[in-house]
Amino acid sequence: DDTLGGHKLFGAAVWMRNAQMIEFEELGFSMSAKGELLPFPKQKFLGMVVHFGQPTPRWHLPADKEEKLRKVAQKLWEESLVSEVQCREAASCVGKLMSAVKAVPLSRLLFRELNWSIYSKGEPQWGGTVRLSEEAREDLRWVLHCFSTFNRQGAPIWISSTILPVDKVLVQDAGPRAIG
Repeated sequence: DDTLGGHKLFGAAVWMRNAQMIEFEELGFSMSAKGELLPFPKQKFLGMVVHFGQPTPRWHLPADKEEKLRKVAQKLWEESLVSEVQCREAASCVGKLMSAVKAVPLSRLLFRELNWSIYSKGEPQWGGTVRLSEEAREDLRWVLHCFSTFNRQGAPIWISSTILPVDKVLVQDAGPRAIG
């Protein structure tokens, strides 16, 4: 299926791509010629745009997907001011926010209240309407005013480990009078 590799040096990226293709062919896979022959600093992969031509490579949501998210959020925001909103449209917004998590990790938090508005009364009536909570409306407002800024910033592809190796381990046991 789709693969993606990268390196900060162009020559190393080409070498890694060639090594990967040779290994796949030796494993019995046939390579499709539909992809690009040379590495590029910007690629579309897994529905996201990947920018390798930066000191820290980053994921970004493509402009067309961001625009669709903003349109759905704008419609929900405007309708929720005066009435309930269509359940399917609220669910569509939740889906678009979930798909944006790789590029804008905050999206993981922004669909919770909207999702709660959909499921708060049990099984949703997909053909019906739901009332958005004030918190859900605030999340939509954030999407409308701040999402683009975070998407332009992007999210790093590789995250450095926060686990540090240690030289010594201290194991203690606590008793009623002292620690030993």
